[in-house]
Amino acid sequence: MKKLLIFTFVFIGFLSSTFGQDLNSYKYVIVPSSFEFLREPNQYQLNELTKFLFEKYGFEVYMDEELPAELIENRCKALIANVKKESGLFSTKLVVVLKDCKNNQLFISKEGSSREKDYKTAYQEALRDAFESISALNYKYDGQVSVAPAPKSENVVQLVIIPETKAEPTAQENMPAEVEVSILPVSKDQTVKNSKNENKVNFLYETKAFYLKRSDNGYIFFQKGMTEPFAELIASKNNQTYFYTSITSQGIATFDKVGNLVVEIFIREKGLIDTKVYKLQD
Repeated sequence: MKKLLIFTFVFIGFLSSTFGQDLNSYKYVIVPSSFEFLREPNQYQLNELTKFLFEKYGFEVYMDEELPAELIENRCKALIANVKKESGLFSTKLVVVLKDCKNNQLFISKEGSSREKDYKTAYQEALRDAFESISALNYKYDGQVSVAPAPKSENVVQLVIIPETKAEPTAQENMPAEVEVSILPVSKDQTVKNSKNENKVNFLYETKAFYLKRSDNGYIFFQKGMTEPFAELIASKNNQTYFYTSITSQGIATFDKVGNLVVEIFIREKGLIDTKVYKLQD
């Protein structure tokens, strides 16, 4: 029995080492904008959380609809991530899968599980549990890339970018561009008040005042009294989740049901997530 247990631990260690060596030759991970077992793109913020967790463990990650030119030219330089739901009667179970561009499965995580009843909480908890397998790999990019060349196609497609033209707004749509009513669930009176106040959306964190202003990519974040922004919120495709970027940190930002700004920042040195809630002000 003892010999069997020793063999089991050695075998598991061997598998982890082998998978880790395979994955270390890949610098990039591509995360899809939606998973097959969910009805909507980024439902329960699961795709953004997947991206966030891969970044937490050292990968350079892109959503499949926001690829840099290097990966558009050759997707074989990246691992393709997927999350699959396993059957479970009284619990939510997820696994993380990594494949290469030829659909060869290179890694599958342990089965992450949660007994929470709330769907969002359960899916996110199960995903974090599954990512313990990624953590155990101790991934570190070694720069020894050995990937297949991008497949060639005889049909050449020329991409023509046509400048977008803005239609005349209807009476219902005629509102200041700086106010994102679908993102910030505020009343009509509050929207008018904010639009008169230089189109600012005001927040309070502890005793300090802050405000957001609309930008081409999402929002820029100011502390009251400062002339320069200290952070930027870059909108994702569905405009429900934002990439939070400041001089010192990066993370994910969302708006809760009452319009408060919730910022989650991963502190790599401590291995934890710092959450700040900026309270929406009238």
